Amino acid sequence: NNESHGHDINQDGIIAQDKNGTLNVHEAETPSIQTLTVPRGAEYNVTLPDGTEVHLNAESSISFPSRFSKDVRKVILKGEAYFKVQPTTDKTPFVVVTNDIIVKQYGTEFNINGYQESTTLVTLINGSIGVAHSQDIQKGQTNEAAYTMLSPGFQAVCEPKSIALKAINTEMVTGWHEGLFRFDNISLKQIAKDLERWYNVDIAIDEPLKDLRFTGTISKNESLAHILDAICQSSRITYKADGETIRIKEKNIISKLISE
Repeated sequence: NNESHGHDINQDGIIAQDKNGTLNVHEAETPSIQTLTVPRGAEYNVTLPDGTEVHLNAESSISFPSRFSKDVRKVILKGEAYFKVQPTTDKTPFVVVTNDIIVKQYGTEFNINGYQESTTLVTLINGSIGVAHSQDIQKGQTNEAAYTMLSPGFQAVCEPKSIALKAINTEMVTGWHEGLFRFDNISLKQIAKDLERWYNVDIAIDEPLKDLRFTGTISKNESLAHILDAICQSSRITYKADGETIRIKEKNIISKLISE
């Protein structure tokens, strides 16, 4: 295969073409469930058999059938992904299941962050989606009333027993999809989780510092040291490598007095 045609893949039931960093999965004659897993320190674009584009964030996976049924296009997500769903002429719904939350729509763009099983964040960029708890759908509430509907610019905060809507700045959610870290009053503890996934490192934070909050935007192409330096310049913290772990700690008393 020459470079312009990409790389053809035919293994483990997946028939696909890897071209320009995107895995284009072709429909198979015999349906089987496929799983694509993205490790720490990476991202991946996959085009599903129906033409839906999925951008998988680090430490995430998606399971999908090699041939969608005519009734529903259903995938299972672990972690975070940005979806650009391909509409179909017969309006076959596209359904994402993550952490017992079901997201349903017909052709639109949205982001799902399911890294924390206890709280799933579903953000609608454009179009229309419905969000529901899996158990409500399994109880037979198959009508649309079981779904909480979102408008563009809203986020559904899905807890085990509730779904709450809030208007948000979607740029803060889609930054990773656009190659950026965007932090808006985010705790150091949460920032560290994002950095761990992208740079494939372990970060330990002294307890009193975990709830420090930061706001800013920085390219994901920057080095980890560059980002940590920027965080430390604007606060009372410092960091050092301790074996394979990076430790974030408070500056010592002398340096604190000098800086004050």
